[in-house]
This record gives sequence, structure tokens and C-alpha cells, in this order.
Amino acid sequence: MAAAALRAQLNAHIAGMYTECVVDEDMFEELREEGTAVEVSRLFINDAHEIIDDIHTLMEQPQVDFDEVKALTQQLMRCTSSK
Repeated sequence: MAAAALRAQLNAHIAGMYTECVVDEDMFEELREEGTAVEVSRLFINDAHEIIDDIHTLMEQPQVDFDEVKALTQQLMRCTSSK
């Protein structure tokens, strides 16, 4: 019962990400069929987390290097691009 509820919640979450264009449905389905969706998702989350932490650290400095913040932001945007 609990597993079915968790699977339904996960499926609803994934459907919401498709609707919001956070995830490219065709790409995710291809990764799922290949059995690599979980690994690719984990790698993306880890990379994005590191970049966001780096941006946060920079923003906490007394003098913010906005060129470095911009470079990290662009790196994050490249991570989220499906192309």
C-alpha cells in the first residue's frame, strides 16, 4: 500500500515537471527506457547543488564578484539545457 502511494506521488511529481517544462518528456522517457534516468537525475542534482552552493558562497562575500556569479549561473543554465 505505501509503495503504491509513493509510486503515485512520484508519477504525479514527474507529470508536473513535464507540464512545467522542467523536464523534457521525450528525453526523460528515453533515459528511463535505457535504465539511466535515475543516474542522470542524480548527477544533475549533485552538479546543480554544487553550483548553487558556490553561488551562495560568493553572494555572502563582502564584495561580490558578479562576473564569477554570472559564470556560475551560466554553467547552471547549461546543466539544465536539454540541447
